[in-house]
Amino acid sequence: MNFKATFFLFLCIPSLTIAQAIVGLKSQDYVNKLRHKAVLKITIFDKELNEVSVGSGFYLGRSGLILTNFHVLRDFLNKTDHKIQIQDKSGKRLESLTILNCNSSEQKDLCLLKSKPSKYYFPATGSKIGRGHQLTLIGHCGKKDFNIKEGKVIEYYKSTNNKFKLKYNELNYRTDLIQTSANQCPGDSGGPFYSSQGALLGIASIVFTNNSSSKEYNIGITNNEILSFIKRKSNPKKVLNERIIKETKSEAKLMKFLE
Repeated sequence: MNFKATFFLFLCIPSLTIAQAIVGLKSQDYVNKLRHKAVLKITIFDKELNEVSVGSGFYLGRSGLILTNFHVLRDFLNKTDHKIQIQDKSGKRLESLTILNCNSSEQKDLCLLKSKPSKYYFPATGSKIGRGHQLTLIGHCGKKDFNIKEGKVIEYYKSTNNKFKLKYNELNYRTDLIQTSANQCPGDSGGPFYSSQGALLGIASIVFTNNSSSKEYNIGITNNEILSFIKRKSNPKKVLNERIIKETKSEAKLMKFLE
């Protein structure tokens, strides 16, 4: 089957607060509002502060761990003149950032970062997921920031037997994957899939298109792969302060103009 890809875009987790634990008998609206606060918007800019790409990420645990896709950060990692801005739903922007594990050789399309602790986060519980499982996705599709989509798992693909293989070494997907009915589009990459109780189920990653039929496959990486990934040995690298945009884009451009 011939595919092309369209990119869309604890170590130890402390004991959970009641608010962050699996929510239980609460409305879906309540769960969504709580989980919204743990989701982040990640924007990459070139040296002229033109927007290069937009993706998603989210907090894992109160210690400040952040998970996103490798391809969301690829330009930032490969080009030293590129800058990054990460902000939450309230508009608060991160002022410090450390890269813990973000290696293309992992072939997982995952990146683990760390910033200051957050009181809003997804507990990584290793919840089981399979065909038919209902889920919710929060992402940044197009201009719709922090938008919510609902769907279900259509298929589960084991890493040893999945058909989604790419030419790009860093995105060979040697990992367990889920195909969902939640339509992903640019900006959703790195967004969390979670259950009606708020349990993390996976992370949105990519959309594959079958060239012969134009059929699209909305693909995410499973929570068991996330748990395995974040336990791996890390090599922390602090991001230089001048590469982090702490202002709005217009303010940053004005400051650059005045330099």
